[in-house]
Amino acid sequence: TLYTGPFLLTAGATVQAKAYEASFVDSAAAVAQFHISPGLALSPVGFLANGTFAIEISGAPGVPTVLEVTTDLLHWTPVSTNTPTVSPFQVLDPVASSFGNRYYRVVQP
Repeated sequence: TLYTGPFLLTAGATVQAKAYEASFVDSAAAVAQFHISPGLALSPVGFLANGTFAIEISGAPGVPTVLEVTTDLLHWTPVSTNTPTVSPFQVLDPVASSFGNRYYRVVQP
């Protein structure tokens, strides 16, 4: 298929491209494979009745995620490491109420 211009990839794809010059065959060719992973997102659920803080993580199932916390935005400590089978999934921080401020981020190792 001849195509020009930008295109949007929302899943994995193999893209082949060829350039043709008049009087030449296959002047230039390239093949690239793209793997598109969904981004990570955090959504606070809030404090539960027992004082535990719950947070919801959205990301790709089967991809390990690490929930990290900090009180100063400089020094991050892992709280939980998960390889979710579904998305979104909940993670609990049972000691969150012991801190005045606590910040969260999620990373993929």
